[in-house]
Amino acid sequence: MIENTILVRVNEIKQITQQVKEFSFIPIDEFNLPTFSGGSHINTYVAAENEIICRPYSLVHHSLIDNTYKIAIHLSSESNGGS
Repeated sequence: MIENTILVRVNEIKQITQQVKEFSFIPIDEFNLPTFSGGSHINTYVAAENEIICRPYSLVHHSLIDNTYKIAIHLSSESNGGS
């Protein structure tokens, strides 16, 4: 595991527009997600074939009520992902 990584899982995916989806993450354990300020990013890690792909995304929401982080991803054929 990468140092300072918080393990989360996707809790919800919402289709915001035809090209934008919002992903909501919750921690796998009872860990409280840290608060953040505007402009903060997270790195996401996804297993793909024989490698781990890392993509940074801007955090758009943190709820202290349900302990979630949210990011929005815009589908673009000209992008490798990330913000």
